[in-house]
Amino acid sequence: MRTFAIGDIHGHAVKLAALLDRLRPLAKPGDSLVLLGDYIDRGPDSRGVIERIIREELQWPGAVAPLMGNHEMVLLAALFGGRPRTWEDWLQVFEGEPTVRSYGACAGPEGFLACLPTSHRRFLEGLRLWHEDENGLYVHAGIPRGRRPEQCDRRDLLWQARTDYEWEKPVVFGHQDLGGREPVSLPGAVGLDTGCGSGGPLTAVMLPEREFFQA
Repeated sequence: MRTFAIGDIHGHAVKLAALLDRLRPLAKPGDSLVLLGDYIDRGPDSRGVIERIIREELQWPGAVAPLMGNHEMVLLAALFGGRPRTWEDWLQVFEGEPTVRSYGACAGPEGFLACLPTSHRRFLEGLRLWHEDENGLYVHAGIPRGRRPEQCDRRDLLWQARTDYEWEKPVVFGHQDLGGREPVSLPGAVGLDTGCGSGGPLTAVMLPEREFFQA
C-alpha cells in the first residue's frame, strides 16, 4: 500500500482542493492519506479547509489520518484553557484572526465556539499526535532524540522540527519550511512545509516512491 501525506495548509482551501483532486485519482483502495496539521490561521478559509478534510474522510479510498499541528493546539488552549491571554496570543502571534473571520465569529472564545460547527469541534478535538505505517512515521514537527513518539507529549511533537533521523523508515513532518519553497528529502526525513501560509505552494508526497506534488 502507498501513503499520501500533505504538509501545512494554513487556511488555503483552494490549494487543498486542487491538490486532493490530483492525488485522489492516483490512490488505490487501501492507500492512506495523512495530513500533518496546521490546517488553520494565516490563510483566508480555515473553515473551508476543515470542511474539505471532513468530506475527504468519506471520499478517499483508504484510511485518512489527520494529525494535530501546533496551531490547532494553541486554538484549543485558547478555547478551553481558561486563560484570556492565550486567546490574544493566538490572534496576534499565530495569526488567528483570519480563522475567526472565516467562521463569521464574534470576538472572544465564547463567540467563536457559538459559530463553530459541532463536526468541526469534534474534528479538532479528535486530532492525533502521530501516525505510523509501513512507509513512514508521521508527525507535525519532530520526535526528540532517544524516544519513540508514544513516549512524548504534545509539546515534544508539535514544536521543533529536525532532520537527522536514522530510523528504519523516514520521518515525515511539516511545521517549518526548512527547504524554502521545496520539500526536504533526506534518507531519514521528508519535510513537507513549503510555506503555504506565506505565499508558497502546498506540498504532498506519495510514498514509498517519494514523488512530490504541489498546488
